Amino acid sequence: MAVLSILVAMLTVAVPVLARVERPGAAEATMAPAPRLLLQQAADGTWVDAAGQPYEVRRIDRGHANG
Repeated sequence: MAVLSILVAMLTVAVPVLARVERPGAAEATMAPAPRLLLQQAADGTWVDAAGQPYEVRRIDRGHANG
């Protein structure tokens, strides 16, 4: 009975691991690409996206000594 229990436990772990090994890159293929925000600086110095929505852009100081 103990041997059978060990075999069942090993199969429980092995099946998902082997499924991932069998299909390399499958997890990446199912993930949606990260959205991107592309801004352009307008003539008046503001920033706008492709739809013309304005954005306020400023650098965030995180306390780094060199920038």
